[in-house]
Amino acid sequence: MKTKTKQLTQQVRDALLACSNKVLLETIIEWLDRADEYFQYADWSNHFRYTLGYQVASDTTEAVYASFEELEAAEPNFMGITWIVPDAETLRNILTSFSIEDFYHNVIPLAGYALHDSAYEQKWGHTPSSFSDGYDFMRSLAVHLHEKTYRKPERGQIVFLPDVARKRKSTGTSTPVFARGTPSEAVIPREHPSSHSPDWSDQNLDLDR
Repeated sequence: MKTKTKQLTQQVRDALLACSNKVLLETIIEWLDRADEYFQYADWSNHFRYTLGYQVASDTTEAVYASFEELEAAEPNFMGITWIVPDAETLRNILTSFSIEDFYHNVIPLAGYALHDSAYEQKWGHTPSSFSDGYDFMRSLAVHLHEKTYRKPERGQIVFLPDVARKRKSTGTSTPVFARGTPSEAVIPREHPSSHSPDWSDQNLDLDR
C-alpha cells in the first residue's frame, strides 16, 4: 500500500474508534443496514458481518453458529436466522485488532456501499477501486466520522439512538432487514439518480499494493 493510502486509512480508523461505544455500534449497524439496501441480495453483505464479529442463530433451534454456512450444514431445513450482534466492546476490540490493510479492505468498502447516496450528493469522491485511489472519499469519511463524534444536539433537540443492544428478536415482532436472513432473501436497491453515475463500488482495492 502507498504511504498516502495508509495515512488516510489510519485517519478513518482513528475517527471511527474515537466514537463512544454507543455511537460506534450504531454506526456499524447503520452501515450494514444500508449496505443491505445497496446490494441486490442480502447475503452479499454477510462477509462484512462475519468480519465484524456477528454470529448466526437458528430461529428453529436457537443454536448459534459462526456463519450461515455452518448453520446450513447443521440444519438444512432451518426456517430462518437471527443475527447476533456483538457488543460494543467486542466490536471495538475487533476493529482495533485489524491491520491497516484489513481495515482498508473491509471497513472502507462497507462505508462506501452504505454511504453511496450521501457520497454522491455531497461530492465526496469515489471509493477506492480499479480507477480511483479513493483519497477524497476517505478524507470526507474521516471528517464525517469526526463530526459524528463531536456533534452536539442543537438547543432543545433530543437525539434518540436505536436500542442496538437487543440481540434477539422478540416473538411476534418484526426485525430490521440487517438482522434477518433466509437462503433466498433478496433486497431490491432503491432508485436514485446516483444509480446512473459511474460504477464506483468495485472492490478491487489492491490498486496501490
